Amino acid sequence: MVHPVIAAGLAKIIAAITEMNAAFPHRKFTMDGRLVGDIGEIVAELEYDLTADKVSRSVHDAVTSDGRHVQVKAGFGETLTFGKIPEYYLGLKLFPDGSHREIYNGPGHIIYQHFKKTRQNFGENLQSVSQATLMRLSETVPDDQRIEKRFALCDKRIDLRSGGYFTAAQLVEYIRTTGRNYITQGQQVCNLEQHTKPNSLDVWLRKLAANPNTKQADSVVIGHLLETGAFQYGLVRCPDSGHSVKGLRLTSEQSLGDR
Repeated sequence: MVHPVIAAGLAKIIAAITEMNAAFPHRKFTMDGRLVGDIGEIVAELEYDLTADKVSRSVHDAVTSDGRHVQVKAGFGETLTFGKIPEYYLGLKLFPDGSHREIYNGPGHIIYQHFKKTRQNFGENLQSVSQATLMRLSETVPDDQRIEKRFALCDKRIDLRSGGYFTAAQLVEYIRTTGRNYITQGQQVCNLEQHTKPNSLDVWLRKLAANPNTKQADSVVIGHLLETGAFQYGLVRCPDSGHSVKGLRLTSEQSLGDR
């Protein structure tokens, strides 16, 4: 996924770097350092089941929902860096258009074991490693030792309280068909035919439930949806009443705004 804000921001940064290089040809301005690292962490948080640290740590940059610690490395070139051995290492290649490619996803010790015999002080000080080698090593990582992608979470089944189920991916696609980037929660204790919020999550879920005449958009369902990382919970404008009400907004389409 290409996040529109990242893509737009990179375009501006690259344009500025190009202008600086043209104005001062005796200096070389490049995309590197802390800025690239921060962009990589943002991409990782958007795409993977992890939360970036608010306070920097010496080895790790993020933690997964099940408590695994992850070091995130990103770059626009053909190498990434590896320093102290992290519990998990997530390596990403970034592209100027805002897209990215996964280079390595797995335990840090696999990288360490590969290089320790041929690299002096490997795992002790910061060294560059080729992305090609990291990709080959990543292919050896078992699936259960990878950091899960958020879109994979979106495909997991979410059971409804009265029977039936759905996936977050189905809900994302439905929301996009409405021309909005959000859906109201709209839970009501009533039969489906008496429901006053036809454009709500509650009504959409009832049509998938074994019993459509019971409330479905409860806090448990909302919790499962938030765990996917595809949604944010807050106030949105109700298309049925025009009022501000609680609902879910797509995290990947923030720039669309309320419609």
